[in-house]
Amino acid sequence: MAAYRVSCLLIAVVVVGSCVWLDAARVPSADDVTPSTAYSLSSASLASAHPASPAGGLTSSADLPRSPKHLVFPMNLRTGVTNHTRALLGGAATLPLHGSVQEHGYYYADVALGTPPKQFQVIIDTGSTATYVPCAGCTACGIHTNPYFDPAASSSFKPIDCASPDCHTGRCSGGKCHYSKSYAERSSASGDLILDQIQLGGDLGGVDFVFGCTTSESGTILSQEADGLMGLGNGVVSLPMQLAARHSLERVFSLCYGSFDGGGAVSFGRLPTTANTPALAYTPLKPSGAHPTYYTVATDKWEVGGVAIASAADFNVGYGTVMDSGTTFTYVPTKVFNAFAAALHTQVGAKLIKIPGPDPGYPGDICYQGQGVSRATLGHHFPNLGIFFEAGAALDLPPSNYLFIHGKEGGAFCLGVMDNGGSGTLIGGITVRNTMVGRCRLTTVDPGWPALEAQIR
Repeated sequence: MAAYRVSCLLIAVVVVGSCVWLDAARVPSADDVTPSTAYSLSSASLASAHPASPAGGLTSSADLPRSPKHLVFPMNLRTGVTNHTRALLGGAATLPLHGSVQEHGYYYADVALGTPPKQFQVIIDTGSTATYVPCAGCTACGIHTNPYFDPAASSSFKPIDCASPDCHTGRCSGGKCHYSKSYAERSSASGDLILDQIQLGGDLGGVDFVFGCTTSESGTILSQEADGLMGLGNGVVSLPMQLAARHSLERVFSLCYGSFDGGGAVSFGRLPTTANTPALAYTPLKPSGAHPTYYTVATDKWEVGGVAIASAADFNVGYGTVMDSGTTFTYVPTKVFNAFAAALHTQVGAKLIKIPGPDPGYPGDICYQGQGVSRATLGHHFPNLGIFFEAGAALDLPPSNYLFIHGKEGGAFCLGVMDNGGSGTLIGGITVRNTMVGRCRLTTVDPGWPALEAQIR
């Protein structure tokens, strides 16, 4: 069958032990802002700081029938991914994830930079494109988990000047290529772009990589435990795009967040298509001139316990619906939030007690407490959340994908869906817990992806 040039983001859902795999594809240059796209899901069983834009990527807050065709394997919460998991993921490199919504407010990976390699904790964020860590000599950086990266101590370090094609920002400071990132919760990081090795293991080993050498931090970036951030957004400087451009790795990465206990995995390289892979459904990826590096989709409807609470028009505000792994909670327009809160209370208010949230600084938190309510019994006390995307793709999510543990009261859980005013919808980490989210950028459709070929528009 002939290969076709396409531009799409596709997501396929496969149950992966305690996780579900979503796989995606998109084609044009990283700076293309007018793609013709698709984003896909297949139905699957899903086991078990308030930003106004996706830039807030560092802020904190009855399953469907299980198909026998779903690919199932266990997750290891200590390491994030077992050896058996690595083999099934089939990526060129797979890294375990750590952290959780409850403990950290984010998920992170340990990566090694430079020669000899030095380890750093980096927050996983699909809402950002740049990867960065603090560098030696920084007097405006916080105390993090590891010592600062020292370019002078790395034999593979190369500076990037303003005329270099690797100076993706096009900005200069003191003859060096400069970068600056700011976020909606008023944190920021800035410094110089440099070239050095990143150790990803697997088939990749050590590869050249452009990343930020931070010389100034503010806000939560200054105070967080993690050293820096790994940008997985849809832009030329993101790690997956660099692996493709520099090292001919297929433009695929897959991401899985564990549930309450945290953990998970991120895999770079193509996920296998097997007889166990379920049929794919698609939803278009929406171009955004204002936010070309975000993974933006269209939402048709939300249901709480099978009752519709919001339609497509309710989500067609602000920047639309953005899939953002670096935002802890999920944020929706005010009308949707109010409808969600009302529907939830209607369905649980008679059997559970509404109590104040754990943080007095957020008096609007919605929390419920009841006898016998625990992580294991959430499905008996709270309804499922249905999210329906354009073109028929849908997810039926258990309560663990929209609730977080109160922490100060036993048997109490709080709503992890927040009011985002009129800014739009962010599908944050809490909603994709136990979900493997993968994205790839392909220049042609491989015959190994027949479902994608059949959906070309």
